Amino acid sequence: MTFELLEIPGLTIPSAAKWQVRLLARGEGDLELIKLLTKWQKQYPNDYRKIISSIKIAAQVLRVYDHKRVKKCDDPKLGDIYEFIAYTGPIRLMFFYESTENQFIICTNGYEKGGPQDRAFITCHNLMVEYFKFKTAK
Repeated sequence: MTFELLEIPGLTIPSAAKWQVRLLARGEGDLELIKLLTKWQKQYPNDYRKIISSIKIAAQVLRVYDHKRVKKCDDPKLGDIYEFIAYTGPIRLMFFYESTENQFIICTNGYEKGGPQDRAFITCHNLMVEYFKFKTAK
């Protein structure tokens, strides 16, 4: 499997930010997350704005500890997996940190409340593991 890091359309992060934010595409031409964010922007405009606001804040600081913006996965077996949240809304965007010289926050998959949240965290974890294998093999 190959991976590509994509920018979030319309998201501007100041150049002095601590983290760059990217979407993880599984192979060239994979726009799954961009399509999901576009859907959320139309279907849940207020919650989408909250997610984007949370992303902008997270890019500026070492770690976000505001449970109304970011939640860490409770399962220690999955490692450092997080979700951006629209606190009272249904949408979540799963992510992990890549602490390299470029400092990335990498968003892997989405989740809407009402479904199996554990599966969303597991998907994020699995994508993180595969991403680091891919990056190491390069």
